[in-house]
Amino acid sequence: MGLSFKREINPANFEIGVIIAHMQVNELTPAHEALIDVVSNNHKQIILFLGVPVVQNTKFNPLNFATRKIMLQYKYPNLIILP
Repeated sequence: MGLSFKREINPANFEIGVIIAHMQVNELTPAHEALIDVVSNNHKQIILFLGVPVVQNTKFNPLNFATRKIMLQYKYPNLIILP
């Protein structure tokens, strides 16, 4: 008696796509844009969760949440962006 499960998932079957990312860059990279574009092509709506570091304003985490959100919304105004 084994369990049966679907081995393939069709992203188009899900209306909302979710991205979890850090994106501590002053400009989106082609890889960031490709990721967002792939998810956009497969889902009607996207929620992007941006990581917020415990220690902010450091060499490795120079940008705050608000700055990164504005950068993303400039290119992708329909994204829902949450910390």
